[in-house]
Amino acid sequence: VELDTLAKNRTVLNRNIDQMQANGNTALLDAVSTAYNRLQQQGDPARINAVVVMTDGLENASGISQGELISQIQKGNQSVPVMVFCIAYGSDADHKWLGALADATGGQVRDGTPETIQNLYKILSQYF
Repeated sequence: VELDTLAKNRTVLNRNIDQMQANGNTALLDAVSTAYNRLQQQGDPARINAVVVMTDGLENASGISQGELISQIQKGNQSVPVMVFCIAYGSDADHKWLGALADATGGQVRDGTPETIQNLYKILSQYF
């Protein structure tokens, strides 16, 4: 779904979320890369330039490597800073990798609970 205001995208986002199905693969790096690149293309420093990553699995299906993604983000952040905040659900989530990604952008990693999600969005509103 292309970036736009929630007012314009809510119906499409809800429809896409409803159509999602788990199949055992986690292309987390590719997903973060796509979201990051979209924010970089917008290049709007007046907007909230942050990616919130929520996962319960280990990376096992991406075309980009962890090192390539972190390098891409560090290079891109020199012109349009984008922060990555990670929420890890359960014991299968790769906390070490999520921490490396968050650290590379000045973001944070948290365990996934309703309380931590609420706190994260409060933190995000303070950053921007």
